[in-house]
Amino acid sequence: MSYFKTAIHWLDGEEEREAYVGVRYTGHKGFRGDHIDPPEPASVEIQEIKVLEGDSPVPDEMYYDDDLLAECLQDWAEEAIEAAEWEAQSRRDRLMEGF
Repeated sequence: MSYFKTAIHWLDGEEEREAYVGVRYTGHKGFRGDHIDPPEPASVEIQEIKVLEGDSPVPDEMYYDDDLLAECLQDWAEEAIEAAEWEAQSRRDRLMEGF
């Protein structure tokens, strides 16, 4: 599970609401497809949205908001890049231990 913080906006009737929230989500790699099963794109599923700053509860629709899901996908991709860089640096460090 991954977690990040962001500001979100939504309409509550005629009023625009805003909150700074923590979003906990699960990423799914997707599937490249094969001769039997079609490909599936990577996706994320929001598990929890916790209000950190703001006075309004977050509506349930935000769990399926396209912009927030896209932000989760971007965060997940950035985490994967950072993990790959960390792994490469760790590998270099292990190789340099003998010198």
